[in-house]
Amino acid sequence: GDNSYPAFTLVMKPKASGFYDASAFSGISFYYKCPATDKTLYRRLTVPIGATLPSSGGGTCQDGCYNHFGADLTSSADWALMKEAFNTFKRSPGWGSPVNPPDFTDHLNEIVDFEWSNSTGNTAGTAAVDFWVDEVEFY
Repeated sequence: GDNSYPAFTLVMKPKASGFYDASAFSGISFYYKCPATDKTLYRRLTVPIGATLPSSGGGTCQDGCYNHFGADLTSSADWALMKEAFNTFKRSPGWGSPVNPPDFTDHLNEIVDFEWSNSTGNTAGTAAVDFWVDEVEFY
């Protein structure tokens, strides 16, 4: 932890550039495996949208950027099917610039990518990272 919030992130870009419109879908499903060998403190699926990214990343956020909508993930020693409904995606509380309207489902037409991240939440020290993602689908 060096105040730069280090994380290991797996990124899925559904479109080479610009925004992806996922408004025809209710959520995303995928298989996820994160065994006990993963020693990170936080596991999360996040979805950057235009309103949470600065202009340098293709967004419109001016200040307090990078607080993306998402869902926390749990450890699983074996492959587990995860189904994450878009209407349950939330931003981390207590920081980030406001997004209007405030619900993720109102921004499904401005998705930049999907990010699976494991991090130590900027806690000092090192951590072993061991997670897997497979068979990503919209539903």
